[in-house]
Amino acid sequence: MMKKINHSLSQPNDQLPPLLVLGYLKAHHITQDEVAEILGVNRTTVNRKLNNNGTFTVKEAQILNRKLRIPLQLFFSD
Repeated sequence: MMKKINHSLSQPNDQLPPLLVLGYLKAHHITQDEVAEILGVNRTTVNRKLNNNGTFTVKEAQILNRKLRIPLQLFFSD
């Protein structure tokens, strides 16, 4: 059972998933360059998605889950 996140932060709910993914990457010393290489995109594309100017697709989330063990639930808000 997943614990509910307190969405009363100063940011809208749609900004939480990129921040959670970014936090995971930092905590596990995974660079945006590594993510970009795995996904076959530019680092700027990954940076844009992590800074909430885009979204990761389900396929991208699945690839990153499989290759880097990033939990799928970090990519999607309730």
